[in-house]
Amino acid sequence: MLNVVIAEDDVFARAGMKKMIDWSELNMRVVADASNGEEALAAYFMHKPQILLADLKMPRMDGLTLIRKIRQIDQEIQIIILTCHDDFALAREAIALGVKD
Repeated sequence: MLNVVIAEDDVFARAGMKKMIDWSELNMRVVADASNGEEALAAYFMHKPQILLADLKMPRMDGLTLIRKIRQIDQEIQIIILTCHDDFALAREAIALGVKD
């Protein structure tokens, strides 16, 4: 079973992802969720997930900074970015850091 961490500052979006996706059917489980990048980084170190869903715009540490810090030590984790912003430069930078989608 793959471990997943969700990093999203919007409480409703975070709760929706946790409840609306049948994680067990996908052979996954959400081991932690975080409302900012600092919490997400702590959850990464605690749980060593194989998948990270990360918002790009979060307080205390944005998603790109989070991705950079994780990529310095882990090239294998699959990272999917979440954003409602239409600034493609942010997405392009995330893609350069090896995010998958």
